[in-house]
Amino acid sequence: MNSHPHALQLLLATLALLVSPLCSAEQTNSKPNVVLILVDDYGYADISAEGNTQVQTPNIDRIANEGMRLTRFYQSAGACAPTRASLLTGRYYYETGVWGVHWGRDSLHRDENTLGNLMQSAGYKTGVFGKWHSGKSDAYFGWSRGFDTSVHTELYKYHRNRILTDRRIVTVTDPITDVVGDRAAAFIEANKDQPFFCYVPFQAMHEPFNCPEPIFEKYKQQGYSDHVAALYGMVEVLDNNVGKLLDELEEHGLSDNTLVLFMVDDGSSPGFLHTYQTRRMNAEEKAERRRGWARELRGTKANISEGGQISPFYARWPGVIEAGTSSDALSSIIDIYPTLADISNIPYPETQLPLRGFSLKSVLAGGKSLDEDRVLFDGTNLYLLERERSFKDGTPRIRQLSAHYRNWKYIREDNYIHGGTDEHFHKLYNLDTDPNETTDCFAEQAEIGNLLKAHTQTWLDSIIESGRGFEETVIPVGDWNETGTPIHLDATTRIVGPLERPGSGFEFTGWTEIGSALSFNVDVLETGTYRFELDHSESDSGAIFQITAGSASSDCQIGSGKQSYSDPVKLKAGAQQLTITLKDPGSSKDPLDRLKHLVVHCIPDSDTIDIPTGIGFTLSKAKKSKPIAKAVQTFECREFQRSSGNVPTVTVGKAQELTVAPSVDNPESLSRIDVWLGFEKIHSSTIPQTLSLPKLAEGHHTLTLEFISREGTHSTSRVEIDVEG
Repeated sequence: MNSHPHALQLLLATLALLVSPLCSAEQTNSKPNVVLILVDDYGYADISAEGNTQVQTPNIDRIANEGMRLTRFYQSAGACAPTRASLLTGRYYYETGVWGVHWGRDSLHRDENTLGNLMQSAGYKTGVFGKWHSGKSDAYFGWSRGFDTSVHTELYKYHRNRILTDRRIVTVTDPITDVVGDRAAAFIEANKDQPFFCYVPFQAMHEPFNCPEPIFEKYKQQGYSDHVAALYGMVEVLDNNVGKLLDELEEHGLSDNTLVLFMVDDGSSPGFLHTYQTRRMNAEEKAERRRGWARELRGTKANISEGGQISPFYARWPGVIEAGTSSDALSSIIDIYPTLADISNIPYPETQLPLRGFSLKSVLAGGKSLDEDRVLFDGTNLYLLERERSFKDGTPRIRQLSAHYRNWKYIREDNYIHGGTDEHFHKLYNLDTDPNETTDCFAEQAEIGNLLKAHTQTWLDSIIESGRGFEETVIPVGDWNETGTPIHLDATTRIVGPLERPGSGFEFTGWTEIGSALSFNVDVLETGTYRFELDHSESDSGAIFQITAGSASSDCQIGSGKQSYSDPVKLKAGAQQLTITLKDPGSSKDPLDRLKHLVVHCIPDSDTIDIPTGIGFTLSKAKKSKPIAKAVQTFECREFQRSSGNVPTVTVGKAQELTVAPSVDNPESLSRIDVWLGFEKIHSSTIPQTLSLPKLAEGHHTLTLEFISREGTHSTSRVEIDVEG
C-alpha cells in the first residue's frame, strides 16, 4: 500500500506502540514446548530454502517448508547483543541496559524480566545453550535470569572451548556447534514429560570460519577456496545440529506439541578464516560465495540497511501453523516474548516494564495480521566508541535510526560521530518498489517522511527520558557463589592517562604515568572483607596500584609472575565506584605492559555466612598413594574473565584407574559434594569421601567437584584430564 496515513492516525499508532500491552490470549490450558533457535551472523543468502545453489540446509529447510515464513521480520541494530536483549525482554534494546557490543554496553539491567523468567514462572523447564552475550558476570548469566540449565560458550572459538555451565567450567575439544546441539538435545530428552523452553543461540556462523577437516575437504574438492569451504562447512555442521533437535522431538513424539522457531541475530558477515584472521574475504572469495545467492540486499551485519537488519524467520507447529505458508506482516525480534506468553497463556507481570512488541499468535495461525499502522523503530549500536565521541550535551548521537511503516522505511543519519558536523540527514525508501534501498524519495514523499521523522524523534526522546538507556554496566560483587567476581576491563566508565585498549578493549596497555587510572561501577552486595586480584603480563617491576571502592582503599604491589593480590580491605554494601590507579611505577619506567583482569574476592570471616573454605581434591592412580594432581578452589574462564587458583592438566593412559579424594577445611558447613565428569553428575555425597572414577574414554575430560554449603552457595574445584590411547 502506498497511501499516506493521516497524521493523527499515525501518531496514535506510535504512542500505542510505546505503551503496548500484551495482546489478549485465548484462554487455554495448553502449554506447548518451545525450541527457539537463534543463529549468529547468518542471513537469507546461505540457506537453500531461500534459493542458495551452492550449499544445502535440509534441516533448516524442514522448519521453513513445514511451517510459516515471516518475510518482513527484523532484528535489533543488525548486531548480536542488541538482538539478544530485545529477544529476551520484548523491548527495544536501548531500554534494557544494552546499547552496544562489549565495552560495558552488553548487560541486561538486572530488573528486566527475561523470557527465561517468564517461562519458568509458568512451570516450564528452561534451558539456554550457546552464545549468551547478555552480560559477563554471575548476576547477568542465564542461571540468574530464569534458566534452570545454562550452557554458555566461550566466544569465537570453534575447538577446545571452555564452556561455563551453571557456574562450572567444562573444557571441550569437539566442534562447539556439535556440543551445543548435543546439550540442547539432552535437555529435550531429560524434560520430555513436562513443558520445556529450549533456547539455542548457536554461535555459528560468527567468525572465525572453521569446521572439521573432513567437511572442509569435502568443499575443497568441489573447487571452493579455503575461506568459502570453511564457511560452507560451518553451515553444514549447523544444519546437522538443527536436524539433531528436530529428530529428538520426533523420537519422543513431541513434534506436534512443540513450536520450533528459527531466526538469526543479524545479517551475514564476510568473516575471517581461522588460519588467517588478519583479513576478511577478498573480492574473489566474495564473488565465489555470491554465485550461490538467489538475492542480495543492501548491507550486512552491524548496519540497519535491509541486508543487515532483516532476518530469515521460520515457525513450525504441526496442526497449528499451516505448512508452506508465509506472511509479510511487519514483525520483529521484540515480538517473540509476547508471542510465547500468548500461546502459553502466561500473563505478563503488571509490575514489570512495558512490552514493546506484539503477539504473532494470530499471524502464525493464519488469521488476522498485525495492525497495518504499526511503526517499528531501530537504531545502530554504539560499538567501540568512546562516550565522549558518542554523546553531545548528554544526548546520544546515534549513527542511524530507522522506522518501518507499511511499505516505507525512514532512515535518519547523524553526521556527528563520523563526519564531525552537527547535521542530520533524512532518507525514505519505498520497499515495495525499491527493496535494495537505492532511491531516496524523502523529498518527493515529504508528508510521510516528515511524520516518520517526528515519530522517530519522539521514540528516541521516550527512551532518553526513561533514564534506562545508555547506562554503563553495574557489576555486583560479593556473591558467595563466586570465587572471584571479574571486573571486566572493557566496562570501564573512566580512563585517565595514556592508557590504550587494543582490539575490543578487554585489556589495557600504556601504564607509564603515575595517576593513570580506570574506574568501574560496582554494587557491593554485602558489607565484608574483600581483596583484589590483578592479572597482568609477567612483571617484577614492584609497581604499586591503589584500588579504591567508595571510601575504602587497598594497595596492590606487582610481584613476579602474572597475578598479584592486594591486602584485605573492608567494603561497605551498596553501589559505588571502583578505581584502580598507578601509584608508584616501581623499578621500571614501563611498570606494566598489559593489565588483563581485575577480580574482586570475598573473604569469609566471623561476620559472614558459613561457606566451605580450603576446598579441593587430590586425583590419584588407583592403589597408588602418591597423587598425580591436586586442585584447589577455582572458577575460571577466559571469555568471562574469571581466574583463581590452580587448574592442573594431567595425562593418563586409557586403561588407568583413577580415584578422587575431596577435602574441605570446615566440613560442618557442607550440605553435599557433587562430582561432575564433563556435563554429567556421576556422584553425590554429604561428606568428603574417596571415589573411584569410571573408566575414561580416550580424549579430553573435565573433572569438577562442586561443594554446596548448607546455605546453598556453590564453590567448585576442577582438573583437566587428557586420556591417551
